[in-house]
This record gives sequence, C-alpha cells and structure tokens, in this order.
Amino acid sequence: MNPTIQYKSSLYQALRNVEFYYLELKYDENDESIHDLRVSIRRLIPLLQIYSNSCSNKKLKTHINKILNTYIHYFKTLGPIRDQQVMIKTLTALQPSSLKELHALENVLLQSRIRLLHVIKSWPIQATTDDLILSLFDTSIMHLPLKKQAKKLLKKTKTNARDTYHSNMKSSKDIHRFRIALKKYRYSLELSNILSIDASKKLKNLKVYQDQLGKFQDISVLKSYLKSTNNTSYIYKEVCILHAKEKALLLQTIEKWNIHF
Repeated sequence: MNPTIQYKSSLYQALRNVEFYYLELKYDENDESIHDLRVSIRRLIPLLQIYSNSCSNKKLKTHINKILNTYIHYFKTLGPIRDQQVMIKTLTALQPSSLKELHALENVLLQSRIRLLHVIKSWPIQATTDDLILSLFDTSIMHLPLKKQAKKLLKKTKTNARDTYHSNMKSSKDIHRFRIALKKYRYSLELSNILSIDASKKLKNLKVYQDQLGKFQDISVLKSYLKSTNNTSYIYKEVCILHAKEKALLLQTIEKWNIHF
C-alpha cells in the first residue's frame, strides 16, 4: 500500500480509537477505560509528530502543533490517574500490617481521582478528532514527506533507547528514563506499516521488556508518593524494603537482556 494512504489510515484509526475510549470513559469510569484512553493518545502522538514535521505550510503546521500539544497535555493529565490506580493495587497486594493506614491512603487517592475525572470529562475530544479527520481529506497531504519523517522519528527514538540501554544504569531515575525511551521507540516502531517493514517479532520482545520495567515503576510511583507526603508509616517502610529488593533484581535482569535495536 502507498505509504501516504497507509499513514492516513493509521491516523484515522488512531483518532477514532481516542474518541471511542474517551466516550467509554465518560460513561464508565473503570480502570480499563482510563488505561485504554491513555494508551490510544500515546499511540496518536507520534502520528501527529510525523504530520507536523512533514508540513511546509506554516499555517497548517501551527494548527497541527496546537492539536499535538493539546493531546500531550491530555496524556500528561491522565498520568496521575494511572498512578493512583497503580498505587491502590500495589498497596492492596502488599497486604500492609496496618489496614487503618491502608484505608486512609486509599481514600485520599480516590478523592484525587474523582477531581481529575471531573476535569477530564470536560475535554473537547470529539471536536478535536473531527477537525483532524477533515484535514485528511485535503489533497495536499498526499504530497507530504510522511514516510521520510516516520523514518526520522524511528531513528531518533531507536538511538535514544539504545544509548540509554547501554548507559550505566544504577538509580531508579536511570531505570525510569530507559523505560520511557523504550516505550517511545516501541510506539514509533508500531508505525512500521508506513515504512513497509515487518517489526512484529521486535515489538513482541520489546513488550516483554516493558512489562518488567513497568512492574518496578509501579512500586517506584508508590514510594515517591509516600515520600512526597512525608509518610513515615509502616507502609512506607515496607514499600522501601520491597523497592530496594526489586531494584537490585531488575538491574541484574537488565544486564542479561540482549536487546537488538
């Protein structure tokens, strides 16, 4: 298939996915719908970056960048809700010695979640997606160097992920930086259909690595939150012990990985 047609198809599907999961969230505030909306926006962002970088028309580029920045803002706003979900699950799985402390923490997190969801439900997602979908019917998009920009984005994220992987990772921040770099590489690699390459095996392997990094991130998020609230309870101490153990184990595991970028 022509790369431009493939790109238009991918962007159209990504926009429809965002719209669908947003409506699902508005009517059903479950953990899965929040996660699905966040992931769908994360997959949309590299497609918009390619669109923006391909534009020579300043007016169109400014318009696309405005929409791109809006979706980046949406993605970042959904982050704390995702973190709250993870913290509650992690706390429950830990089975802390003090249930009273556990219930108090859960209540604080749930109240914060309610406030954020109220903000999210006011987003004009449908109007934004409709606006972008209309731009796909503009014949000028057929002449944009979309494939070239997709290659450049893939090269950039690949280099960043590779360099971070080969750096001397020691701290939780190092692991987090690698996790983000690997995730960006994976999402840009998902656009391989535009580049006419088969990346299915590599994507499958990257997901395995991401899942292991994600489990450690869940504990790191909880530890950081408790530290930021000056929490000195038994729960915090238990989380710190678990975090140290998981960090040491993960760093040993990463050394054994043989990622081919």
